[in-house]
Parts: sequence; C-alpha cells; structure tokens
Amino acid sequence: MNIIKTLLTGAFAVFSTHTIASNLALTEGAEVLTPQFENGQIDSLSGIIYSQIKGTRSNRGMRMSVMVPRDDKLKPAVIYIPGRGFTTSDYEKFTEMRMSLAKAGFVVAATEYRVVPNKFPALLEDAKAAVRFLRAHTKEYGIDLERFGVLGDSASGYLSQITGATNGENSLTKVII
Repeated sequence: MNIIKTLLTGAFAVFSTHTIASNLALTEGAEVLTPQFENGQIDSLSGIIYSQIKGTRSNRGMRMSVMVPRDDKLKPAVIYIPGRGFTTSDYEKFTEMRMSLAKAGFVVAATEYRVVPNKFPALLEDAKAAVRFLRAHTKEYGIDLERFGVLGDSASGYLSQITGATNGENSLTKVII
C-alpha cells in the first residue's frame, strides 16, 4: 500500500499519491496539503459511541475509533468509512493506513455504519452522525474545524462522496447522543 502523501480539500476529501494529485485539476479554493510525517505519540481510542439507533425492542450504539496525534496543534480530521459492498462495516481495518495518516498529523476516525438489510438513507444518516460527533468534539481531539474530510474505499467510496455532496442537507439528520 502506498503511503498517502497528499490531501485535496473541498466539498469532500480526495486522497491520492502526490504524483496523481499534482495532475488533477483543482476545484477553485481547494488546498493541497503535503503533511510532514512525524513519529510522535499517537493516542488510540476505541469503542466510542458516536450515535445511538433506537428501535422498538433495542438500542444500538454506533461505534468509532479515533487516532489522535499527541500535540497542542489544531489538526485536520479524516473520517474513514470502511467498504465491503454494504454488507459489513469493519471499521478497525486498514490500521496501517490510518496510522500513517495519524503520523502525518491527522486526527483519524474510523466509523461503523448500518449495512444490508438496512435501507438507504440509514448508512448516510450514520456517516453524517459521525461527522457531527467529531465536529461537536473538536476541542477534545484537537481538530481544526476548517480542515475536515471523509475517506472511503469500495462501497464506502460512494458513501464518503455522498456524505460530502449532502453537506448542510438537514433532512438526512437523525438525533445524536
């Protein structure tokens, strides 16, 4: 796996290697960040409940893990949404990629979401709840609210794009704990 070196920010985040990123046409106002890799302390928190799905017979806590570089700087944040054909949301996978991003100075949250047989827009509501949770906890994790992105692979590549494209759309919002 190539180490991710460049982040393009705009309506949503696009990750690429530096060579590919330099060839992309940038959206007006987009910023190219080339982070410096550090080997400082990374705090890893697991099992964080970012939202609660209330049903008629049970409640389900939606979980995320967060990797936070230990320093006093405001840091850009990335939410990783795992892919796999909308059939599983193993949010603890790709530890190496998430750790590389954290070493580069990003706060990295990996989140689960509701999968099949749940129907749309359940998974989008979960992704947006994860974004709202991190935005509500910017001070706790040292997040720079102006530098925020979403990353996904496979099915969650779609989900991360639609999360960015619906930024500000409140009709897809559910209650967060």
